[in-house]
Amino acid sequence: MVKWNLTINRLNTAGFPYTELLDFLPDTSVDWQYDASQWNSSWKMSCEYIPLTELPIRAEWVTSTNILDQIPDIRSAFPSGAQEASSIPLREVAEPGGFFADQAYQDLLLFVLLSSSPSTNRSDTLRIYANNETMRITFLAFHLHNIPRGNDKFYFGIGPAEYSAYTRADCSIRRGRVLDPTHVTFLWTNDTQSIVKAFSDFHQANLVEQSIANKPIYHPTGLDLIRFFQAYMITKDTQFQHPVTRIISERQPHVRIALVTLSFFITYVIVLTMLLIWAFIMYPVEQGVFVPRTKVEWVMETVREVSARDISVANMDASRGQLCADMSNSNYGDFASPIGRHVGLRV
Repeated sequence: MVKWNLTINRLNTAGFPYTELLDFLPDTSVDWQYDASQWNSSWKMSCEYIPLTELPIRAEWVTSTNILDQIPDIRSAFPSGAQEASSIPLREVAEPGGFFADQAYQDLLLFVLLSSSPSTNRSDTLRIYANNETMRITFLAFHLHNIPRGNDKFYFGIGPAEYSAYTRADCSIRRGRVLDPTHVTFLWTNDTQSIVKAFSDFHQANLVEQSIANKPIYHPTGLDLIRFFQAYMITKDTQFQHPVTRIISERQPHVRIALVTLSFFITYVIVLTMLLIWAFIMYPVEQGVFVPRTKVEWVMETVREVSARDISVANMDASRGQLCADMSNSNYGDFASPIGRHVGLRV
């Protein structure tokens, strides 16, 4: 299920269309992007979808152990003509999954798959081996809330579901020109039950969690059903990995700067530059103004200010060495001056 999740997420982020099956699976660790010119998928799909539709369903006890026979109302959601007698009838399989409490299924997702039979009316021909004929396939997802549970013999009891609804996807899958017959999605199978079981297994954990917490149940849409079918088919067909080299587009990470932020930053730089230019023009530095540059010069300026004497290192002709010597001969302590007593350097 982890691989199904990874594959579905990557198909979604890559923008892979819902109209074709994959012949190869790109590395899910690569942030690849779908480019139609780089893909030549063998199987193309055209689908019609029915959104979430409520449908009253009542469970019954019948002699058949077929789960669909126990809830016959479900077949009214099938596409028209699906159950008409023909030489090649549609195969129907179903798989439920959910959470039950006491004598009822509190929430149940029932997945139904209707598909063309892999065997034709001629006993010497099997579509499953040819894997090239057009397939008619229908996916249905039913949500049944508080429908009676059955016993060991019957899955359901007798009575209506408190709430029931379904979504549906009707598809025709046609194979086109195959460039590499060795590497092609193997669509036709006799084991369609495994497909609906995979649907049920994939949604089971979330369904139980939501049902126990009395949260709204997520009902997969028709597009969700097709996306999972795409992921299921390619993960099935790549179980025995055969790495190949293909050219596909990859999204490169890059940093995006919001236009508003960028505009504000540029405006800030321009205004700051203009203010600095204006300040230099309006307030020029007067000639003769001395700004101390070394620690010694700053100490001497401090002494001048503390002693209240108009002595500045800017007016001293003494060398740096002389200033350092004077500092080393200075005393630090309590002393008196004409303006009072001070604690500091006595020079």
